[in-house]
Amino acid sequence: MLPAFLLFCTVLPSRVGPPVAPPRDLPVHVWLNFHILRRAGPARVFLRASDDGYVVVLRADAAGKVSVLFPLDPGDDNFVRGGQTIEVRSRGDLAAFFVDERGGAGTVLAVWSADTLAFGEFAHGDRWDYRALARRSVTDDPESGLLGIVRSMVGSRPFDYDVAHYRVWYPAYLTPAGLYDWIRPAPSGPSQSVAVARPVAEQAFLLDSAGVR
Repeated sequence: MLPAFLLFCTVLPSRVGPPVAPPRDLPVHVWLNFHILRRAGPARVFLRASDDGYVVVLRADAAGKVSVLFPLDPGDDNFVRGGQTIEVRSRGDLAAFFVDERGGAGTVLAVWSADTLAFGEFAHGDRWDYRALARRSVTDDPESGLLGIVRSMVGSRPFDYDVAHYRVWYPAYLTPAGLYDWIRPAPSGPSQSVAVARPVAEQAFLLDSAGVR
């Protein structure tokens, strides 16, 4: 029979709601339901922009493989309304992605632009061209690598971005201390600004795991 805390860990992540976005509006904010994700489990991704604009969300997995979480296809509408919290969904209205790494850390980057984004280099017909995306190495520095892809989409125009990091863990055994790390919501950080001459102050946000507002 499983110890009580192991059984608790098994069922709780599916029942605990995702953290809410911080009360203060940021240019763009992206976050996951947990900062430590179960291997082979679903990962829920949420985003919110403070103003109307165009958004793209990229993911680099632990091996550096790049995928596009939003929009699902390059021809899909990627315009978002300011102040609205959006859950990124995959095909079939499923979670944004399912964790396929055996371990390690992944990165999710959301970009907001007041102007439309040009996906031409990374589009093949009405689908994303993952061969083109695979040619961009993001293994050594995922955030920098993803930003290199974004700069090809926006050119010299200003944009804002935010990054969320996650780790993959499939524990066979959890101590009570490890259980806390497993279930606590992902921390939120400040969004960052690119090609915009304004400082971004460091901020700390308390995330509420009761649900999305």
